[in-house]
Amino acid sequence: MMRLVRGGENSQDNIMFPTAYPMRGGKFPKGHPCFGMADAFTFASGKTADDPLGRFREKYGFVSCFPEGDGVCFTAPKDKPTAEIIADIRECLGWEVQP
Repeated sequence: MMRLVRGGENSQDNIMFPTAYPMRGGKFPKGHPCFGMADAFTFASGKTADDPLGRFREKYGFVSCFPEGDGVCFTAPKDKPTAEIIADIRECLGWEVQP
């Protein structure tokens, strides 16, 4: 199961995958949770595509996949409860995540 790792005061939050799905030729393999999503690596914030990652980005601004294929980083307000973030992950991305 994926894990949510909350960042500290000056660090980002992370969704960590149970296994790594390294990029091949600049793209993720079919088993990667973000396979086929547009803008997996962007420094843009706000909705950038009409896909799960774009919808999550619309809520959290900067969202980017790790090139190593083992997670996604994003920035949640530090005062936002973990349970709400997990609910947003489920709603936008369809992933089950544990704290």
